[in-house]
Amino acid sequence: PSRTIVLRCPAFWIRSVGYQYTKQEVGYSDIMPQSINRQEIDKFITERISRPRDLIAFFNECILEANNSPKLKAAQIRTAEGNYSRTRLRALADEWSADFPDLLEFTSILKSRTHSFKLSKILDSEIEDLCLSVVTSEQPPEVGISEAAMLVAESRSSPRDFKYNLFEIFYKTGLVGLKLESFETEQWFRDTGRTVSSAELAEETSAVVHKTFHRTLGIVNKR
Repeated sequence: PSRTIVLRCPAFWIRSVGYQYTKQEVGYSDIMPQSINRQEIDKFITERISRPRDLIAFFNECILEANNSPKLKAAQIRTAEGNYSRTRLRALADEWSADFPDLLEFTSILKSRTHSFKLSKILDSEIEDLCLSVVTSEQPPEVGISEAAMLVAESRSSPRDFKYNLFEIFYKTGLVGLKLESFETEQWFRDTGRTVSSAELAEETSAVVHKTFHRTLGIVNKR
């Protein structure tokens, strides 16, 4: 399905939610608040969701939070968003488990960062600590990203090279968008299909964490 179809989905699903509780078709505004944190509800939803099946998952979380109420409150949607964010990150790890079975372990490097940041903000010492933590865990993975992490932990590879490889993977899986040049806007693999190699990344490259994962990663919404 095209992205246009995704953008048209919210009203349809909200009518479905309304019917479940009122036994009659209701309008979009009858079910949802007009805005959340001063952001229009349409934009709030579509910034976090890119596929129809993810939209269904999000509204299932909203239904659970409705507690038999015919109208969803902003606080309930925010709670649903948090639940959706956590489950979506786990689902992303499952989707990519064949290529990167240890992806989830390495997403901790994104926690509590700003929405957009330069790769230079991630210090070599943070990469070294991350790699050491993963490879010395009780059940250290022996494949995927951990193979490269072991080289860093053993001082046989540079933290910077590992960082660039890691963000190449984050970009490919949809965790982040990348802004390769200061005069460009960030690009997303799902939108452009353009691959980015680690050789194209530099300390001045900016990473933008997808809003789907802000809640579970504790992302600060400022640039």
